[in-house]
Amino acid sequence: MLADKIADMKKYLLDVEKLTHYLWVIIQIILIYAASRIVIKIADKMIQHIMTARDRSPLKFDARRTKTLDKLIHNLVTYTVNFITILLILDQFGVKTGPLLAGAGVLGLAIGFGAQSLVKDVITGFFIIFEDQFAVGDVVQIDQYKGTVEEIGIRITRIKSWTGEVYIIPNGNIKQVTNFSIHNSLAVIDVSIAYEADIDRATQILNETLQRYYEKSVKLTKKPELLGVQSLGASEVKLRITAECRPTLQGDVARELQADIKKALDANEIEIPYPKTGDVLENAKGGLPSMERKQYQLGDIVQMKKPHPCGTNEMEIIRMGMDIRIKCVGCKHSVLVPRPKFESKLKKVLRSAPQTEGSEDKKESDG
Repeated sequence: MLADKIADMKKYLLDVEKLTHYLWVIIQIILIYAASRIVIKIADKMIQHIMTARDRSPLKFDARRTKTLDKLIHNLVTYTVNFITILLILDQFGVKTGPLLAGAGVLGLAIGFGAQSLVKDVITGFFIIFEDQFAVGDVVQIDQYKGTVEEIGIRITRIKSWTGEVYIIPNGNIKQVTNFSIHNSLAVIDVSIAYEADIDRATQILNETLQRYYEKSVKLTKKPELLGVQSLGASEVKLRITAECRPTLQGDVARELQADIKKALDANEIEIPYPKTGDVLENAKGGLPSMERKQYQLGDIVQMKKPHPCGTNEMEIIRMGMDIRIKCVGCKHSVLVPRPKFESKLKKVLRSAPQTEGSEDKKESDG
C-alpha cells in the first residue's frame, strides 16, 4: 500500500510535462517580479528628472516640498505596480483574479460614494502640491481668508492671519488663490501739499527724501519714483510716489516713507493741508468774536498777499466766525476760508466798515 503511494508520487514528480509547466510558471513569476522592479526604477528616474527640471525653473519648489512630492509619487507608483504584480502572480498559480478585481471595484465605488468630499480634498491637495500653487510661508488670499500659509496637507490647508486667527480650509473648497509672495510688491503713497506751496521745491525735497530712504533701506528692489501730480483736490495737490519692494513688504515701506516725508516737509516749512478748527469767544451781546478787533471786522475791504484769479487782490469780508467768507471786489466771487489761513494771507486792511451804535468797539470807546 505504501509502496504504491511512493510509486505514484515518483511518477507524478518525474512527469516531464508537469515539471516543464512548473518551471515555466516559476520563470514567469521571476520575470513578472523583475519587470515590476524595472518599472519602478524607470518611474523613479522620470520623477527625479521632472523635479530637477522644476528646480531649474524661475518658480522654484521649496526643498521640503520637493522631497515630500517625490516620496508621494514614488509611493503611488510603487503601490500600483505591486498590486498589478500580485494579481499577475496569482494568475500564474491558477487563482481567478476576475472576481477579485470586481470586488475591489465595488469596494472602491462604495468608498467613493461614501467619501466624495474626502476624495475631492485629497485630489485637490495633490495638485496644489504638484503644481506648486503656493508654499509654506507664502502670503495668500483664499476666498475671503488672507494670511501666511502654515501647513499644506493632502486634505487641508492651514493659514494664519496677521491678527493671529488660524483658518483651516479643506482643499476641496479652494476655488481661487491669490499669492502675494511670488513677485515683488508695489507701495503706493499719495502726498498732499497746499496750493500755496511751491510745487517745484516740494518735488525736489521729495526726490531727495526718496534717495536717502533708498540708500538706507534693504527692503527696496529699486529707487522709489515720484510720478508727479496725481490729482487736484478741493484744498490740496496730491503727488503720487511708487516704491517697488520685496514681496509682502509694501505696508512697511509705505509707513516708513510717509514718516520720512512728513519730517522732510516740516523741516522745509511746506504745509500739508488738514482741517483746521478753533474756539470762538462771543461778546456779552452775542456779537462778533472779540479777536476780530485785532485787525479787521465785518464789512472791511482788505488786501490779500496773492491776487485772485481775476487779477485783483482786494476782498470784502462778508461773514465772520471760525471761518471767514470773503468776496472779491472785482468779480464778486466769494470763498469760505479758515480763520488761521485767512490771517496768514492777509496783507492789510484798506478800508474799515462804518461802526454801528451797538458794536463792541463803540461800546468800549464810550466806556
